[in-house]
Amino acid sequence: MATDYKHLVAFEDFRIDLDKKVLWHAEEPVHLPSKAVELLCELIERRGQVVTKEELLDRVWQDSFVEEGVLTQNIHQLRRTFRELDLKEDLIQTIPRRGYRFAGETRRVDDAIIFEHEILERELLTEISEDSLRDLGVTSSALAPVPMPGWSPGKTGAIAAALIVVAVVVGVWQLAGPGSLPPSAIGSIAILPLKPLNENAKTQTLALGLTDSLIGRLGRLNRFAVRPFSAVEKYDATGKDAIAFARELNTDSVLEGTIQTVDDRVRVNLRLLDVRRGSQLWTENFDEANTDILKLQDIISRRVAHALISELDANDARLVEKRPTTNPDAYNLYLAGREKWLKRDWTADSLAFYQKAIELDPSFALAYVGIADHYAFTYETELAEDALSKAIALEPEISEAYATRGFLQMFHRWDWQGAEASLRRAIELSPDSSKAHHWFGVYWSIRGKHDEAIAEMKKALELDPTALVIRTDIAELYYFKHEYDLAQAELLQVIEVDPTFRNAHERLAKVRYKNGSSFFLESAALDIFLQKLARSEGRDFGFRTDELERLVAAKDEATIQRLYKTSSVQAANARPEFNLGLSQHFAITGEKEKCLDALEKAVTARSFVIPFVAVDPIWDPVRDDPRFKAVLRRMNL
Repeated sequence: MATDYKHLVAFEDFRIDLDKKVLWHAEEPVHLPSKAVELLCELIERRGQVVTKEELLDRVWQDSFVEEGVLTQNIHQLRRTFRELDLKEDLIQTIPRRGYRFAGETRRVDDAIIFEHEILERELLTEISEDSLRDLGVTSSALAPVPMPGWSPGKTGAIAAALIVVAVVVGVWQLAGPGSLPPSAIGSIAILPLKPLNENAKTQTLALGLTDSLIGRLGRLNRFAVRPFSAVEKYDATGKDAIAFARELNTDSVLEGTIQTVDDRVRVNLRLLDVRRGSQLWTENFDEANTDILKLQDIISRRVAHALISELDANDARLVEKRPTTNPDAYNLYLAGREKWLKRDWTADSLAFYQKAIELDPSFALAYVGIADHYAFTYETELAEDALSKAIALEPEISEAYATRGFLQMFHRWDWQGAEASLRRAIELSPDSSKAHHWFGVYWSIRGKHDEAIAEMKKALELDPTALVIRTDIAELYYFKHEYDLAQAELLQVIEVDPTFRNAHERLAKVRYKNGSSFFLESAALDIFLQKLARSEGRDFGFRTDELERLVAAKDEATIQRLYKTSSVQAANARPEFNLGLSQHFAITGEKEKCLDALEKAVTARSFVIPFVAVDPIWDPVRDDPRFKAVLRRMNL
């Protein structure tokens, strides 16, 4: 007589165990993250009803704090999985501004064998991997899944035998020691810049390009967190070994390697290391003609992905092997431009390389994103938007383009609804993008949503733990909240890590002013520091600091104030967008009308960072003035 298992539910060709959180399609287990299956269970248990986003976050992630983007990511993954399994109907409906609803027809399953089958399959899928079994000498036939159809007395024996095999294999794996960690256990990875064994510029460009490509390709999988290039770019300068550096980045694994060009060949040696055990998981050498870097990227990406994931499904393989262009010469030009961008050399040279790459391949979407990134930090808004439109038309799911579009919509167009949508889309496409989370945090800070801003910034910092710019922006959030002591403590910690980090020094001057110091003495000390730093880096702007140092030593605040007023007026007359600095000057001196006059000119000139006046305490003296509120309205704030 069949047992009624109420926790077993069927829909379409799927079956799900609501207690054990396991999903099958036909007779095969569906490979999904555990949280995605839990989410599906919650929706099915309340099928036909609208389940709010808040309820889903509370139920599925009750023991941790996560942002709404994580929920969106898991919904997206469920829908994608259903599509890949040829399910045309959208079973999970989005109810705008409310939540989600499971719209499929369900039925109960009266088949006890599913329960036993689920135990076996889950043990197999979560405790071991096919690669680990091969290393231990266990054949796949020994682990053949128990057939589902029809209960028979012999099935109990088959299940028991298979479970014994699982127990033995898991026990052997535990005894195998370092180097035998199943790839499925890896939740994060740092891909370190390849070390060139040649000193020529071409090898160095190839090293950076292959590293950046690996980070991008593996990041598309959304199977594990991949630290961004900004987190690993200073690895060589630290003098630390790969394991020690990766521990600072809080990753489970690290990939290191070397690259060498010999005649017409490129040779790459890679090692994947388990950070937790300090052991090697995988190593391989690659040797290809240097005329086909794209082929080399395909091979390396595929092998590294297989080392991390025992079985790549069709979609994973497509993502990891997808080429940005089929033209090697165009790609080499892109790499040259990308190298300058990653090294913060934001000159016209970078733009020229991208443009030449597009001349060779007009369908090269990433090159258009490079052009947009260049123009995003200028006042050439239309050129940036045009490049982004072309990139997205060519590649609709290119996360980088949506992140840059969100930035443009914030600071160039003051389109806050559009910016939010673009940044959410960027995170949906690439949940581990520290840039997208960081800029989303900036978005929320300008909107005055400090809790949301902190959550996004901390997520960005989790993905890029060494990013001083993110830590500085978190300190600035405290400054916006008038929590000046917290802001100052955070900034001093940043400066302790890197005494030359300009952003932190600039924010610290304003924080100290709000904590009671003289704004003009702090600003003068900052300018002296920045000028000396520039000279030490070989960039002498011809500005002598002797007189300013004398005034600071004498604490001659009145003279310094006059000097800064003259300088601010001259700058504003030369370039209208610099009226923002003049407005700040008058806000500090208490000249409210002059402050508002300059602010209105700055908003007319669309001064680049003017949206921050919405939350910057510097403008608190005029915040309640109707003219100030009118300025905010002009920015749609």
